[in-house]
Amino acid sequence: MKVLANLDELARKRYVGPVAQTFVYLGQGEKHLALDWLEKASEDRLPEMIWLKVDPALAPLRNEPRFQALIKRVGLDK
Repeated sequence: MKVLANLDELARKRYVGPVAQTFVYLGQGEKHLALDWLEKASEDRLPEMIWLKVDPALAPLRNEPRFQALIKRVGLDK
C-alpha cells in the first residue's frame, strides 16, 4: 500500500502511467484491480500495451476473461 501511496503522490507532480499500478496490484494478488489499471492503460493508448501477450509478469492474468477481451480490444488477438 505504501508503494501505491508513493505513486499517487508522484502522480500529483508528473504523469505516472497506469502500468505501474497494474504491477503493484498484481503483486498483491488483486487481479481485478490490476485489470482495471490495464484497461486504463489501453484507454490512454500507452505503447506498453504491445507487450500484453508476452510480458511474463502478466502471466497470472492471461486466463482472465477481461484480459482476453483486452487483448482483442488492442488488436493483439491475431
